Amino acid sequence: MERRSIGQFIAALRKTHGMTQKELAEMLSVSDKAVSRWERDETAPDISLIPVIAEIFGVTSDEILRGEKIINENSVSNEGNAKSEKRLKNLINTAKTKFSVKSIISLGIAIIGLIVSMICNFGFNRARIGFLIGCILFLAAILLEIIFSIYAFSVSNSDDFFGENINGFKKFLIMKCRNTFCAIFCIFAFSLPLVYLAYDAYCGIYFDSWLIQGLICFFAGAAICIFSWWIIKYILSKKGILVLSEAEKIRFKIQKRTVLAASIVLAATVFCQLVFNSCVSYTVFSKGTAFSDINEFIEFMETPKDEYSDSEQMSMNSSAAETHVDEENNGSIYEEIGGGAGEYDEAPDYYGDEYDEHTIRVNGKDIVFVQRNLQVIGFEYKYDKNSDIICATAYTINDYAQGHYVIDIINFCFMILYIAEAAFFIIKYFLKVKKQSKP
Repeated sequence: MERRSIGQFIAALRKTHGMTQKELAEMLSVSDKAVSRWERDETAPDISLIPVIAEIFGVTSDEILRGEKIINENSVSNEGNAKSEKRLKNLINTAKTKFSVKSIISLGIAIIGLIVSMICNFGFNRARIGFLIGCILFLAAILLEIIFSIYAFSVSNSDDFFGENINGFKKFLIMKCRNTFCAIFCIFAFSLPLVYLAYDAYCGIYFDSWLIQGLICFFAGAAICIFSWWIIKYILSKKGILVLSEAEKIRFKIQKRTVLAASIVLAATVFCQLVFNSCVSYTVFSKGTAFSDINEFIEFMETPKDEYSDSEQMSMNSSAAETHVDEENNGSIYEEIGGGAGEYDEAPDYYGDEYDEHTIRVNGKDIVFVQRNLQVIGFEYKYDKNSDIICATAYTINDYAQGHYVIDIINFCFMILYIAEAAFFIIKYFLKVKKQSKP
């Protein structure tokens, strides 16, 4: 054995036995700073402590003073190695437990953010304010997890951790960070409908709408996390931070191909859903009230109807007035009446004494009528420029609710499709891994 100073020899013995400076200091009734000064050869331990140190490490006092063991260099104490391995394992297990508890705290803060968002939305009809408060807590959870991760990695690089087990500990930290960050991001994605479904900052959204859209965002967020983890894992393995075994390298290659294929399929499905929601109006699935006579249509529109049930008022989700005109041989016009979407703190303007005035053009003549039927939120008509024939359809609040019910069902089917596609690729991945692992 190479001869060293007393301090260097004590440091080597301490690390071999898997002992920290603080633990050795407590056994000797001195401060850990004193042990640190010994090991840096700034001072030497008191002569009265030499026998105690020798007994702790299973050597003689003469060996401590000489800075080397007076034995054959190839002789190894099995008992000392067993104690060292046990101490190191205990240190790693303790560090794992502490980091797991800290990760649970970060995740708990994110869950509290989601609960606060739900309370603001359902309790106070303030969806966007709830989302803002939730985002603050989500960000706090992420920052805490980053701080915990940096501290855990700094501990793993200290002198107290050594040997091959340190690679397993670092891999545990990376996987735990991945799971926590992905969970926080998916919770954040689930709360996104609070922003784009709410009409303004002073309204809320319904539970069923949030649930459907939230699950869609949740699974989309999970897909983003999987794809991002694949990229991060590739970078970490290239830099040597994450050491992969041969079996893990094979699984990583299979995962790479599976994630790419799943991303393409899911992106295509998302594109189809976006096109559907952008291009398809509720009138496609609403029956409406059809009229073949212009006088009957005008009479229906001018008949006063201003009694609304609560369910009809809650179903109202109309957009700003729009008119669509087709200037071909047969023209068609669709006009939607009313104001914005969501739950109203105040009723729209046409709930009052003033009524909307409309003008339709039939056979080159303008026909003006006043809409007193407040249950109608939209109408469309087709006319022939060369005849007096007109085909008009009026859509009431109930028609609107019916059409949007069908659209919600279709969006729910898209969500089921996302789950089915994800399940297909997950099963396919595990089947390939199982096939590759066979000898």
